[in-house]
Amino acid sequence: MHNSTTNRTANVDIQALVDMFIERQNLLTEQIAVVRQHEELERQLQLKREEILKCERALRCLHTYLLQAVQVLSSAVYQAREKLDNIRRAKSFPSETIIRYAHQLAICYSTTAPENWQQGDIRRPFPTNLDMTRGLLGRISEQTLQKQQQQQTNLQNPTINTTTVVDSSVQQNVPTTSSYTPVTTAVRPPKHDTTSFASDIFSGMYDEATNTNFSSSDTDSDDDLL
Repeated sequence: MHNSTTNRTANVDIQALVDMFIERQNLLTEQIAVVRQHEELERQLQLKREEILKCERALRCLHTYLLQAVQVLSSAVYQAREKLDNIRRAKSFPSETIIRYAHQLAICYSTTAPENWQQGDIRRPFPTNLDMTRGLLGRISEQTLQKQQQQQTNLQNPTINTTTVVDSSVQQNVPTTSSYTPVTTAVRPPKHDTTSFASDIFSGMYDEATNTNFSSSDTDSDDDLL
């Protein structure tokens, strides 16, 4: 009897331990599932944080661009207002007066090409800003440089102005009816001095100014005599 009771109690204890173990195992599996859910949520939160950082950087860039645009627009608005104020304060002239004034400017301050300028010349038929600002020293240095370049080209590519010699035997074979013209080597025309371009224009303008001054002085003297 005593052995049977001890066996029963031992079986009961083992069964209770097994039940407790199963219960703990189920609890652990539930906790593991909860932990996995928390890990997934943490991963999503990390992704959201990275997206938020990217959006913040983009917003900062847009903020800087907007500030620059505001500065540009404010300066443009200020200049436009200044121009409008100047237009309001400006004195109005009729179109006929403006056209007459433009015609007088075109007559008095027009420029002409130098006499040695020809078609195909690389220079412009009017003085450029570079020609107007470089002065006499720039023209002299350009003259020397062009002379050196001309000498180098003459040494490298010597031009020979000769005609082709036709052999007498070839001339005998040529029929008398056909007109034979000897081929001559083409000679390039002399290059124009680009440095004297502005000086030619200025000298012509100076001569015209002196002539007008002389004519005006003659008319003044005639008026005095009268």
